[in-house]
Amino acid sequence: MTSSRIVRFTMMTALMLAGAASAFALSPQYADWPKGPVQWLMTSDDQKAWKKVSTDQEAQDFIDLFWARRDPTPGTPRNEFKEQFEGRVKSADAGYKVGKVRGALTDMGRVFIVVGPPKQAQDTGHKGTLASTGMFGTNGGGLGGSSGFDPTARVGASATFEYDNPISVGLDSRPVKFIQDLYSGEYKLDPQSSNVFGAIKAAVQKAVVNPDLTTVPDWARPVQKTYKMVATTKPVVTAEAPAALPAQPAGAHHFTLAKDVTALSPVSSKDPFAGVESVTTFTKNDDLGYAFAYCSAGLDPAKSSLHMTLSITGGKAAMRGAADDVQPEAITVMPGCYMLRGAIPLADVSAGSYHFGLTVEDTATKQTYNLTKDFTVQ
Repeated sequence: MTSSRIVRFTMMTALMLAGAASAFALSPQYADWPKGPVQWLMTSDDQKAWKKVSTDQEAQDFIDLFWARRDPTPGTPRNEFKEQFEGRVKSADAGYKVGKVRGALTDMGRVFIVVGPPKQAQDTGHKGTLASTGMFGTNGGGLGGSSGFDPTARVGASATFEYDNPISVGLDSRPVKFIQDLYSGEYKLDPQSSNVFGAIKAAVQKAVVNPDLTTVPDWARPVQKTYKMVATTKPVVTAEAPAALPAQPAGAHHFTLAKDVTALSPVSSKDPFAGVESVTTFTKNDDLGYAFAYCSAGLDPAKSSLHMTLSITGGKAAMRGAADDVQPEAITVMPGCYMLRGAIPLADVSAGSYHFGLTVEDTATKQTYNLTKDFTVQ
């Protein structure tokens, strides 16, 4: 160990990809991607190519190329098509959820995402538009609440999407019709209405505006950024020797997220973790601080070390890396216990929900402990 107490990490954009043929070989963060809303955009060639993916790096390359081939402004930092897709997914999830099925995975969600928001959505089983009942909205609205219609009260109900210029989105003059499944409450596409499947196929193919790309161009690769995480101390001078707390269990505990980890002092005359609630919401102006206690009667910081591996997954980014040069700080009122803490700047982390994971390995005892917390960046 050195006295610098600097921890280095690599930040990269995290996009998740998986498939039935290769999911067993991929990390969890990639395992569910093709099962989500992006499946509506995959061509038959995409599906064949995905079956050959067997490693995390191949999955990441597949994802980067997938979006690059659909970027209407190649070579620029933004991918407007991907942003539009994510916006429609968010709206579909909010509008068309039925029971435990997320809105973006329903038939209504599929049409909304791929063909586009309708001008108006109507419930043909009742008078007036669904907007008037609060169940549907116009200009991209959707099914409200977390459940569908009551099958006993709405037997045979159906709904339609109507577009201003249906020909422009590959439909004929008929509206897109959905028929309610009386068991699930979900509205299923009526294959005999309009030319919806043709419109979906055409929209999926039309989205591939850079079909000649076969490898990931440099402008489409996630920007890798290296951060330094500095563990800082804020000594507190005590006037008298504090009384020791009862013996603490061996291992890692008292895991806490904070905006200012220097407020947790290991030399305090009281339990430094007492009454401290872990922070769950941060802004881009904050540091993501973490602290925890590690107790081991045989730990000698001068002779042995604690190896930590940190990861942040979720949202639009991921951070992963092994920590080094982190010096345990003895906790005055907890004999045999040490505080470990540090901070990660969030300035370049996109808003979203994330999962923070920390694995601690005692190199002397070979014991490993896993600590996890969820947090949100606004």
